[in-house]
Amino acid sequence: KSPPSASYANIIEPVIEKYNNLKNKNPFDPTYHFIIGFLYFFTERYEESIAYFQFVIRSNRNKPLMRLMLSICFERTMLHDFALKQLELGLSEDGIPEVKKELLYRYAVMKKNLGDVISARKALTELLKMGDYKDAKLLLETLPSEGKIIDIRGDER
Repeated sequence: KSPPSASYANIIEPVIEKYNNLKNKNPFDPTYHFIIGFLYFFTERYEESIAYFQFVIRSNRNKPLMRLMLSICFERTMLHDFALKQLELGLSEDGIPEVKKELLYRYAVMKKNLGDVISARKALTELLKMGDYKDAKLLLETLPSEGKIIDIRGDER
């Protein structure tokens, strides 16, 4: 069985080609880069998405959303340091609340997974001030207390 992206590729490729032709006529219009980036993302072609999303950022459009999308692309290509950096940059920008919530949530999860409980707690607390979001409340409640370390066996000490 092929991955879902393979089944969409036949449908999406002609659309990408159409927008590439439009982009070639207007190479500095970030709208085409934005659309093509999402089309590549939809078909799980994250490396291509990254290039297009970076162009949109350089045009100063939709920066927090593009930082979020870049972080997801980097995470899915196992470039976790780059993913975390994009989340940090995205949080430093003014964005719509829905994007900020997802940035905070992903940042908290990454920090928790890296063992940075203090940063995770701070991000989750800020997120929950904006209202309930996904399982943020549960994540916050289950974070170990400062000073406690989770060892590789998963036990607190």
